[in-house]
Amino acid sequence: MNINLATYTDITFNWIPDSGFIWQQVVKIAVACVGAGSVGLSAILTLFIGFSFIVYTPAGGIYKVNLWQWIQTGGFSASISFLLMPFH
Repeated sequence: MNINLATYTDITFNWIPDSGFIWQQVVKIAVACVGAGSVGLSAILTLFIGFSFIVYTPAGGIYKVNLWQWIQTGGFSASISFLLMPFH
């Protein structure tokens, strides 16, 4: 049996056009996992923070995280912050 180079390359590289379809499916699955994973991770983190806030309530019942101080003059202070307060 005599196999020339053209026949060998046809046999070897015949799967390349099909790999585009497989790659598209892998990308779709990866995007879905990243999307659902980020939503799930944020939900778990929110539940953890809420639970820890209920169990370890700070003095005064208000938890404030100051991210950035913009203006502070005299008695005026403008900042960007997160404020977590319990419902009453």
